[in-house]
Amino acid sequence: MFSAPRTVRCNGDGVRRAKRFSEARESTGAPKRRNDIDLNQEVGMYQKIMVALDGSDISKRGLAEAIKIAKATGGRVHAVYVVDKSVVFSYAGHFDPNALLEGFRDDGRKALAEAEQALTAAQVPGDAELFETAGIGEEVAQALERCAKSNGADLVVLGTHGRRGVRRVVLGSVAERFLRASHCPVLLVRGEEAEHQVQV
Repeated sequence: MFSAPRTVRCNGDGVRRAKRFSEARESTGAPKRRNDIDLNQEVGMYQKIMVALDGSDISKRGLAEAIKIAKATGGRVHAVYVVDKSVVFSYAGHFDPNALLEGFRDDGRKALAEAEQALTAAQVPGDAELFETAGIGEEVAQALERCAKSNGADLVVLGTHGRRGVRRVVLGSVAERFLRASHCPVLLVRGEEAEHQVQV
């Protein structure tokens, strides 16, 4: 458990820069404030890292960040692609819902296969899971939280913007809803030039 809620902001390779900051404080003997990060204690806690994918570029950046953290902490990455069944039913009058659902599943399998390849290339342990909302009553954010709990995740990585319209599966406004309900720290990946934010 953390002693107090706080937001940690970092640019680029946040884990490495934060480590340098921590090492510099130790070398100078500077006293630590209540909310200073102890990287050895806190970042090292991230052994089960879950990353949400939807096939978008921003979710691929999220996977890259998850891999960086796993390398730094010796953790494991669990890539998850959530299929939103409510989207399928909302288009039932225009498309065959079964065909549409299978199309979403195919998209998920492709994204997860790419994630597994990235994990193998980076020599980072991990796995991938195709996850679905529980009917039309469960939102994607709720499904992600359910998945995170069932996998014992201690850090979740996801993007703030993903696909839109009928092809939107995971990211976007889901990020804000997930933050409100999450039981563990969350790393939000905003974009190529944006800073990253870890909210705990």
